Amino acid sequence: MYKRQATGEPGLGNEKRQLIFYEEDVAAVRKAFAPYQAAVRTKANLLMDVQGHAFAQIGEPGIPPETISALVTASFAATRPVSEVITQDEFVTLTHEGKHASVQLTLLPEGAVLVTVFEPKATTVGALTFYLKDLRDRLVAIVKTVSERKGKPVDLGTGFDDAAKGALDDVFGDMGAEEEQKS
Repeated sequence: MYKRQATGEPGLGNEKRQLIFYEEDVAAVRKAFAPYQAAVRTKANLLMDVQGHAFAQIGEPGIPPETISALVTASFAATRPVSEVITQDEFVTLTHEGKHASVQLTLLPEGAVLVTVFEPKATTVGALTFYLKDLRDRLVAIVKTVSERKGKPVDLGTGFDDAAKGALDDVFGDMGAEEEQKS
């Protein structure tokens, strides 16, 4: 299960619910990534949020999501005023071109971001854009489902409260017993 913090500014009345991706959501994202990655020959594709939290990744495992998350966070912080002007129905993409690898960021609803890492020798921005619409539509549907889902109650099992209290008492001592002895 992966969680995303609210994208709204606290105290301004635009707080958003956390996105919580369950295993089946991550599997759906990875399944949506597969044909795109094969057709465009990307190195990796990730689904993140604008704060840089990664939900799903496919492709080269050597691409560290921590490094990509710093780029995502900085890029969206720097371009926030532009994204407020462009309507949500429009594609909002940002491409960082490098000599050996490039990164394309595509904004999705609810603050989700598709991150595509590619080699300029293997594919082009035009090819990414050509195949992007279908992938974007699939990811938007998944993100919408995740954002609208009601939280599932968590059953921690019988006796969890007592076991947790006992574990805390083992770590911190039985505070209640110490207070009774002082009285």
